[in-house]
Amino acid sequence: MLCPIISGNSIAGNIGISSAEWGVSMAMGRPKAALVLRPEQREQLEGLASSRSLPAGLVSRARIILLSSSGKTNMQIARQMGLTNATVASGDGDS
Repeated sequence: MLCPIISGNSIAGNIGISSAEWGVSMAMGRPKAALVLRPEQREQLEGLASSRSLPAGLVSRARIILLSSSGKTNMQIARQMGLTNATVASGDGDS
């Protein structure tokens, strides 16, 4: 696997994405900063997001980051993944 099991929001930090880049600390209703992933970050996240053996929360967090980097809003991500806005905004894929 590309990286060890990661808990909490550290998945983004572990591959070099700061919370400021990800926009997790912004207030609701404010536009979030664009998240631009380097090719190696995207590759690592895609590996995590498609895993069938990693914990579901880790897989969800990877999917949230990938969808965020594609320009989707937290509301769109929440709707697509069946999560709450708060869950998506916190980056915690555990539902």
